[in-house]
Amino acid sequence: MDIRYKFKKQIRKIIDRGDFQKRIDSLSRKYKGKNVVLYGAGYIFEYITENYDLSGLNIVAVADINQAEEFKGYKAIKPNDIPKYNVDVILISSFWESLMKHFLKISALKDKCRDYKVELLINKTLWEKFEDYLVGLIYNS
Repeated sequence: MDIRYKFKKQIRKIIDRGDFQKRIDSLSRKYKGKNVVLYGAGYIFEYITENYDLSGLNIVAVADINQAEEFKGYKAIKPNDIPKYNVDVILISSFWESLMKHFLKISALKDKCRDYKVELLINKTLWEKFEDYLVGLIYNS
């Protein structure tokens, strides 16, 4: 079996294990009236947009280093362009929070990061948070 298929299947299982729409709805209430950028436009973001309703979030753009001008109906921008969009919140739409936060710290945004609320779109178990912490140690060393 292809490793990418196993990865995608595992990610879908993690996202779908609870009521993920409740998570999105909770974030929509929490950030009502706030400009949101989703950071990460890979498989996870694609799966979420195809299976869940994000319309309650005021998504002004999706930031990703590998995207064109539009992705899944959202304006796609480079992470360094985030400050141009009057952003209040960055929701990380990747499973690897530590890695994404590391990229934010080393990018041209490093001085602006403290101005934004940064939160993970996907809730994780304690074990998953530990795995993410280990990834962060590797990338921050």
